[in-house]
Amino acid sequence: MIARVAAAVRNLVTRGKVTKSIVGARTLLQITGLQGEVKATVELLLPPGYSARPKPGADVTLFQVLGSRDHVVALGGDSTGQVIADLAEGEFGLTDGTRMVIFRHDHLHMTSPTYVLIDTPTLRVTGDILDNCNSQTRTIAGMRTVYDAHRHGGVQTGSGTSGAPNSTM
Repeated sequence: MIARVAAAVRNLVTRGKVTKSIVGARTLLQITGLQGEVKATVELLLPPGYSARPKPGADVTLFQVLGSRDHVVALGGDSTGQVIADLAEGEFGLTDGTRMVIFRHDHLHMTSPTYVLIDTPTLRVTGDILDNCNSQTRTIAGMRTVYDAHRHGGVQTGSGTSGAPNSTM
């Protein structure tokens, strides 16, 4: 009796590898267990607001609900190569190995190989914007100040030319 209970407790939690995934109302996984056992429809449970579709080969922790091998759920989905190695204690991030969103102690760091899409009718920024920050030191507000102040002398009507501006942008 005690041996059966001990075996049941040991079997409540195990480990597996993702072989396939699909996303619907929930993310469903096909898992291969430690002894080669295949589970076809395992729900992936994530914290509220998170959404993920683990790649084949990702490791997951499997829980047998009420000890039933017919009702297995998975947690995790950690994949080799999808680790952000330079996180300081207390920092966290999301990555697929190429794109990243990292919550640093003093800033939010986003990395994308092509662009970042912000889909909103109005983008509001309370601070300054500095574009081309590796080579530019003037913010957009600074550029606006220079633009508003610059004037051209010797302006002619029609198709004539004007003199040089009084300041460089």
